[in-house]
Amino acid sequence: MSKIIIPRVVDGQPVYNSDSKHGVDLALSELQNEKKLVALFMNELLAARSIAGVDHEIWTNWYFTTTAKATGMAKKDPVVLYIQKPNPLSNPKNIADKIDNKLIKNGAVIGFDKQFQKFLQEYDNETIYLVRHEDIVAWPNGLYGIDAPTKEHMQNHKGKINGVDMIAINHPQAKPFGVTEEYLVQHKKIVGPNIGMYNSNDLIGGQVAWRLLAADFSYDLGSLIGGDDLSSDGRFFGVQSDAVGGAKKIRSPLESLAGMGKAIPDSKLIVVDGSKISQATYDLLSGTYKK
Repeated sequence: MSKIIIPRVVDGQPVYNSDSKHGVDLALSELQNEKKLVALFMNELLAARSIAGVDHEIWTNWYFTTTAKATGMAKKDPVVLYIQKPNPLSNPKNIADKIDNKLIKNGAVIGFDKQFQKFLQEYDNETIYLVRHEDIVAWPNGLYGIDAPTKEHMQNHKGKINGVDMIAINHPQAKPFGVTEEYLVQHKKIVGPNIGMYNSNDLIGGQVAWRLLAADFSYDLGSLIGGDDLSSDGRFFGVQSDAVGGAKKIRSPLESLAGMGKAIPDSKLIVVDGSKISQATYDLLSGTYKK
């Protein structure tokens, strides 16, 4: 059992299932029904990583999350929804049923049309993000620089996007995944100057295709993935539920400073003991990290 301070102790535990067909739904089912835990959404997983150390299992393993990516039509326009709230794939039985009934194409489950339309009406770019399909596919899969574009993207952007703009934070899936500057600070320290961004083209006629977002482990560049196969082995990171039944929310590492400052009399200065905060938070406060 591991503990992450963000901003308080949160008990967390990875749950893995190696079944090559039903591993995802079996791992999620065990986490929910046997461990009585709640799987992290992608933005919560990245918030956890933003202050966790290099040897923490939140970094040293890959994970699915319960954030869904759904590709479908908004009237005549193809769009991608990223859903950071309970959704059809939050229920492992829904995933298992789709696999058993062969309602899966290229690793994405098909259906839940009414739920897609409901989320389409509710999108707020906070818990439900809407991105035009053409904007996603315009950005090729591969490594993206955090501070500067990679040589590959400078040379091969094919005019669709200005090559100098092709850095990780500008990728259209960055914000829906929950990528923040705090996260990128820690990613640079633990992984390096580049991060993998991978997406699948799930436009399948008039059908709605669903996947769960995933994050790779630090030894494989901590890639953020919107195209993993739902009929495969699975691993989730679970946290304990709070008293009202929801997941304990994981917030920005800067929120961990609450109550830690000491006011200097007759001034507007507040002093924080740097030895008691994470390196990522220290760098953000001190301005050590510069783009």
